[in-house]
Amino acid sequence: RLQLEGVDIGDRAREQALKWDRHCEDFVSLFYDGQVCFTNLMAGESLANAKLMEDMRDYIRGDRKGYNKEVTEKVGLPLLEGITEFFSGDYARAVQILSPVMPDVQRMIHGSTAQKDIFQQILLHSCIRSGNPEDRAVARDILDQKLVARKLKNPTPLSQRLLENILAIHETKL
Repeated sequence: RLQLEGVDIGDRAREQALKWDRHCEDFVSLFYDGQVCFTNLMAGESLANAKLMEDMRDYIRGDRKGYNKEVTEKVGLPLLEGITEFFSGDYARAVQILSPVMPDVQRMIHGSTAQKDIFQQILLHSCIRSGNPEDRAVARDILDQKLVARKLKNPTPLSQRLLENILAIHETKL
């Protein structure tokens, strides 16, 4: 979250990527898989991320059955693909991938709302950075829905900063 907000996190991502490395083939929690993905990419470990994604594809192609495999196929792989596009700088593609699956990501994977919010923040930053007016409208809708879902009258400080970014980057009102 800090890095998304422009804070220099130093070697923290590299330290975390090394710790996550031993869990890359577990696929016990999509929350953790998403964390591994963006931690690898923040640390510049694109090869480790490519291996994670290939291992996930192998897991999906395998003969396992059950909820975890279904969720991994439906939202896990698109989540990792969208995160990867974000970190490669293809924000429009990240929006294309993440936007349709984000409601299911928020609903189907384990973790608290606050923990899963990092994935929605990646989508929001993708929407803002893509330069596409339709993507900015998606970001605005997500932020508005958060207000309603949380029964808030005013945006949280983070939501307010994201709204200000949307408006500051683009002269046109959404």
